[in-house]
Amino acid sequence: MRYEKHFFLFLILMAQSAKSQFESNQIKVNFGEGINSEKTSINVSQGIGWIVKIFPLFTQNQINTNAIPNDAGIYRLTINYADQLIYQEIFIYRNTPKDEKLKFDFYIEQNRIFCKIKSEYAIELNKEIVLYPINEEMNNILNQIKE
Repeated sequence: MRYEKHFFLFLILMAQSAKSQFESNQIKVNFGEGINSEKTSINVSQGIGWIVKIFPLFTQNQINTNAIPNDAGIYRLTINYADQLIYQEIFIYRNTPKDEKLKFDFYIEQNRIFCKIKSEYAIELNKEIVLYPINEEMNNILNQIKE
């Protein structure tokens, strides 16, 4: 009887942890305790000005398996959390990233959201970052786009 309670507790904990991990062949996204995965989006974009191509890697709790770019080039990674926190990074795919593996591990430390990023093709992305508040000007632009 005592072991049944422990096993039941173990199953509950496993079910809770499974909800915070999303994985495909090329993309893996993990969320630590206290981070709402539904409020998180991860996008890669290419281009400047009017011609911008967006590759949505992770949105609405789903990984887009076809979102990794097919060509070498200069790209921008954008991580958005609850339309309040953001991180952006410019990176280069020097070769065709056909076998790219991206990993994002989100966690909270000292009331801030961090993410450890790993990439097999873009060395600029291999780092730990902190999401920072969107400045007022950027927030106004986002609100205008939503309208």
